[in-house]
Amino acid sequence: MWDYPLENEDIKNMAECRINLRGNIISTDTTPFEFSLAEINTTEITRFCQKSEKAVFIPEQMYLDHAIKFCSLLHASLYIPENAEENAQLTIQAKKFNDICVGNSYRLMYLGATDKVKEGQWLKVADGKPIEYSNWFVGEPNGDTKDNCLVLRRNDDHWADIVCDYELCFSCGTTNKDFLQLRGLCEEKEHQTRFC
Repeated sequence: MWDYPLENEDIKNMAECRINLRGNIISTDTTPFEFSLAEINTTEITRFCQKSEKAVFIPEQMYLDHAIKFCSLLHASLYIPENAEENAQLTIQAKKFNDICVGNSYRLMYLGATDKVKEGQWLKVADGKPIEYSNWFVGEPNGDTKDNCLVLRRNDDHWADIVCDYELCFSCGTTNKDFLQLRGLCEEKEHQTRFC
């Protein structure tokens, strides 16, 4: 708590965990507090801004647009692995549901990217940014302008492109980004009371 207005740059730096600007009225670092049944831990401030994505596998087949909507209801987005370790973990998790998610096809589940906007440039469904990691099967992607959806294959941990007309299982990716919810506001929808 400060007795003066903070500069915009200071607020931005605190929100991005670059500085720990201690309040001159109350600061949890310097002001004595009484703790009851609590454990005190000290950590680097940068830890609070580290991305910690979690994938929740949904063993139910849906069309892509329904899967995206389902994930949004969980405050998440259609998941796409961002490195080989995440891809391997997702593959292990997904293969537990082979009997539910796969018929006679090589397609196991939707991944959260598409090249619908610009052919050959795969963009994340969540934020429209280009994917940096990929694990294409040999010869993929091969669908040109008609295969705009990305899938994880059933028999290995590789990716393929397909048309978006299938009901497939999927995974939702959530992050550790928290929000502050202000109660008592006269907003009709709950999301209007949330602030990052």
